[in-house]
Amino acid sequence: MVFLGILAVVCGVFVMTALHLRRTVNSVAALYMFTPAIAAALTRAFVSRERFTGAGLCGAPPLVFFAFWGLGVGIAVLYYGLFTLSGAVRWDSSGAGFLSQIEAFVPGAGAQVLQQLPKGMTLTGMLALYTVGGFTLFNIPGILLGFGEEFGWRGLLFVRLHLFGPWMSFGLGGLLWFAWHLPLVLLVPEGAAPVSYATLRLVALAVGAVCTAAVFAWAYAATRSIFIPSLLHITINNVSRALSYWVELRDQVMADCMLAVAMLLVTGVVYAAGGFRRFTRADGMETL
Repeated sequence: MVFLGILAVVCGVFVMTALHLRRTVNSVAALYMFTPAIAAALTRAFVSRERFTGAGLCGAPPLVFFAFWGLGVGIAVLYYGLFTLSGAVRWDSSGAGFLSQIEAFVPGAGAQVLQQLPKGMTLTGMLALYTVGGFTLFNIPGILLGFGEEFGWRGLLFVRLHLFGPWMSFGLGGLLWFAWHLPLVLLVPEGAAPVSYATLRLVALAVGAVCTAAVFAWAYAATRSIFIPSLLHITINNVSRALSYWVELRDQVMADCMLAVAMLLVTGVVYAAGGFRRFTRADGMETL
């Protein structure tokens, strides 16, 4: 498929440039999120017959945006509820978990953050403000980041794969989306992990990706607006990040498994509520 070929080239150039410049995942992940949108825009502009017709570039009623924002918050809270119950994380209100996270990527960054705090501001106070923003205001401009992924994966690839059947679009589309994330591993300064752990993490993350892709596709099909899954996507990311400030990660493998469990539960609820029926109707996704 042309989209995947263009995406591979764009991502390859991006990763090689980031490696050459010695940039880590934290500093480039936001830009990497735009590669699917770039590939989709080029495909639609120069290859696709319909160009941007049916690309979902329409809005939605405010209440719909509010509802999917709430869903995103709920999914992220579900993640951390399962993380807590499984022992994958330990809650810590001191902010030490946040400092350890940034130290893992940039040694010495934790001390620098503490030194640069505004006068009268504590680390806990700063993280509280970031947390409120992660739940609310940060998601408004963040829609652009979500759009960077959704315009390509759901707005183009999902619709094309759906011609071969809805479950093909969920399964193969979700796995391709998961594979697209893997090059970022090259930019993560992580130590070696046992092969058995690495395999379990890959399986858990792949299952989680397929289920998440199905939920985002449902959001797109239900609203006919690519901005709705974009909001859902970035809300889950931002709220998850905000909650991570207050925990210490104790078991990454367990956390990945619980993420997969959470998305299996969410997918099951959408299925039980009839959310996936629209993918089997003759007047369904083919009209996008």
